[in-house]
Amino acid sequence: MRLLTVLTLASACACVTVPAASGSRGGTGQERPSASVGTSSARAVAPCVISGCSGQLCASQPLFSSCEWRMEYACFASAICEPQEGGSCGWTMTDALTECLATAADGGR
Repeated sequence: MRLLTVLTLASACACVTVPAASGSRGGTGQERPSASVGTSSARAVAPCVISGCSGQLCASQPLFSSCEWRMEYACFASAICEPQEGGSCGWTMTDALTECLATAADGGR
């Protein structure tokens, strides 16, 4: 039971930073906090941050999520998290991201 408590606390406190993209759409090059437990190659443009246990959330502040893995989360590893029309943070739906999400939804076929 003690080991389970330690592991639970360690995973709840895990935090990494994801650098904001410098030179793209107002990026400042500052590191942004992320509530993700792993590293991410996705790009965040200030004031947006990439968070969630699997790095699947794009928001204006770090958010925590349950720690499950879905195939579509891999698509966000190269996606851009930035302010969208209307000012809210979100993933920019490029052709590559749209195709990746469609493939993941189809079971990778």
